[in-house]
This record gives sequence, structure tokens and C-alpha cells, in this order.
Amino acid sequence: MKKKVLSLFISALIAVVLVGQQNIYKFVTVDGHKMHYQAAGNGRATVVFENGFGQTLHDWDFVFFEVAAYAKVIRYDRMGYGGSEATNKPRTLTQIASELHNLLHEAKISAPYILVGHQMGGAIIRAFAEQYKQETAGLVLVDPFNEFAANEVPQELIARENIRGDSAMKNRPAVYMDEFRTLKNEITNGFPEMKSFGPSPDIPTALLAGGKGNFVNWQKNQFDFFQTKFSGLTDSRMILLPQSPHYIQSYDPATVIESIRRVVFPDPEKTLKKTLAESGVDSTIAQFKKLAAYYPKDLIREQLLNSLGYAVLNRGDSKGAIKLFSLNIQLHPNSSNVYDSIAEAYMKSGNKDKAIKNYQRSFKMDPDNNYAKKMYEQLSSKY
Repeated sequence: MKKKVLSLFISALIAVVLVGQQNIYKFVTVDGHKMHYQAAGNGRATVVFENGFGQTLHDWDFVFFEVAAYAKVIRYDRMGYGGSEATNKPRTLTQIASELHNLLHEAKISAPYILVGHQMGGAIIRAFAEQYKQETAGLVLVDPFNEFAANEVPQELIARENIRGDSAMKNRPAVYMDEFRTLKNEITNGFPEMKSFGPSPDIPTALLAGGKGNFVNWQKNQFDFFQTKFSGLTDSRMILLPQSPHYIQSYDPATVIESIRRVVFPDPEKTLKKTLAESGVDSTIAQFKKLAAYYPKDLIREQLLNSLGYAVLNRGDSKGAIKLFSLNIQLHPNSSNVYDSIAEAYMKSGNKDKAIKNYQRSFKMDPDNNYAKKMYEQLSSKY
């Protein structure tokens, strides 16, 4: 584990050097108060990191620069923390989300935003998505504070408070106490603000849940939260990490980094199937070409177009399938499978000559493709 963390720390230092001039701490003024942030990287969307309760932007040290390798990223200090000045405005989730939105506006960091939030930050980014739906393109919730922990957290938190009291935190910044009271109010009063949030927008969403050292039923509560709020979305996933403590981004940053990447680059098959159902083959091909221009190569695989082609072929549109398979051949001319697929489409369209030609090419490229050889022989024998 120590070697893994050291390796990621070294990678982060290398990333700092590579980012160069972009690795700059900056300030903007929001509601008359200076707010401290850091931006790096480049990309079509911006990944915005929101910190957990009592944390500064350094909450994301093991993740920030790694994500900057494939996206524009920003992290910041909430008012009263780190380099940001304090405010006397209430520390509700909605107010904090509003301040974040103003910071992004003042810093001229444009939408769409992919929001990443840990613990309390998970609740804040939900408040942001509630207020600014049109600007929010994805969510990554890292062991988030949520209303489904109600059966367990109150007893733990209230018992602790009865013993220690708020006075145990008297040496903390005033904002720390204000945020503590916000969380306590949510827990003890049935999560009024969080339950006021409407359904999550249908955007790519990932939820990561740690299990080690948390409350006994923490992962179950996170699972219930996911199933109720996010499981019906077009592109959503939950990652259970039973060996991870609460600070997943420090214990297992690689999983957090990859989860963010999969939200920055949503499942292309789901995206293209939706376009196919709504707009047809030509629009799907046009969209595929746009995605292929900037998606990581490992997410634009041969199987993607093959799957779409068969979906079209199975509904009786052989011409549309041939268009998709032809594009796949252009991209993967040395694959036996792509010729096998287009041969089947030609056969169903009634074009036996082209079916024979492509089956032959398929099994010559791959002598173990017995199906292509069998179909070639069957079709050839009928002439």
C-alpha cells in the first residue's frame, strides 16, 4: 500500500511539471470575499472538485493532476478554509453551491461541469446540480454524505456530541462549526434540504462507497442511496470498495481517477444507441465520428460499431447495418470479424456475391473462423 501511494505521489509531482504554466493558484472575489482556487489541464468539459467536511483543496492531492492529464480541472477552498476568506452567510448546501457557481463564473471557467464531491462535498454537488442542471454534465460521488444514512448516523453523531459537545471544536475555524451545524441539522431533522432536491438529471453518474472503518451499515446505506436516486439513469455505476476507508481518494486514488474518466467520457455504446433509437443510422455515424475524434482509443473499440450494426440488422435494416459495418472495416481493416459481420448483412440483403467475398476474406485472415468458412462454402455451392 505504501509503495502504491508513493508511486501516485511521484506521478502527481511529474504531472505538476507537465502542467507547467497552468498549475497556478488564483483568487477571485465572490460576494465581496476572496476565494482561492487552482486550475490545470485542458479538455472539452471541466472537472470541479468539492471537498469533504472540514477539508481544503488538498483533499484531492492524489487525484487532481492525474485527472488534469485528460480534462480541465479546478479545485478550490470553500469560504473560510485554506486561502479563501470567510463569510457570514449561512452554510447551507445550496448557499455553498451558489458560491461555487459564482467562483466558476468569475474565473471564466465555462460549463459543462463534471462535479466530483467527497463526503459533505457529495451533498454540495447535488445542490449544484439541482440549481444548475443545464450546466452539469456528470457527477462523481465519493463516499457521499446522504439522507439514506438516517437509520444509523444520528445515534453515532448525537452520542458523540453529548459526550464532547460543540465545545470540542472551539479551536476550529468558525466556518467549521457552521458546517457542522448544517450537517447536524440535516441529520436530526430528517434531511430537509437534501430531501428537497428533485430527481437527479439523467447524466453520467458514479458513486464510490468505502466500507472499512465507517459505520456498520455504511455501504448498505450508500447502496440504498444509489438504487433510489441513480440506478435508473442512462449511464450510472456504483463501485463498492469494502477495504477502503472513508478517504477513498487517498487510499485508492486510481479507482477515483478512472471513475472520473468514465464520466468525462461516458459509455459510448449507450450514447450511440440512444441516438440510433431517436435519429437513425446516419446521425449515429456522424456522432460516432465526433466521439472518435476525442475519446480515448480504449473506449472506441471494434466491438462498439459491431454491436450497433447487429442491433440495426436484427430489426431488419440490412442497408443501415452495412453502413455501420463498412465504417468498422475502414477503422479495423485487419480484423477478420468485421468482414464476417458485413458478410452476414450482405447475405440478408440478398447480395450473395458480396457475402461470399467477405466470408472468404474473413476466414482467410483467420483460418480458425470455421463459421465464416462454412457460410462461404454453403453460399458458393448454390451457384
